[in-house]
Amino acid sequence: MLFNKGHNEDSDYYFSTIVIKKYPKSSKVCECVFNIALI
Repeated sequence: MLFNKGHNEDSDYYFSTIVIKKYPKSSKVCECVFNIALI
């Protein structure tokens, strides 16, 4: 898994995009978009 290999930015992007794609109406989407922008 990316997180275990020290690729925190990659894993953040991966998990954030999964949340956005699978759960587009989730309350976490705004936070995920913000995290992607930070990366």
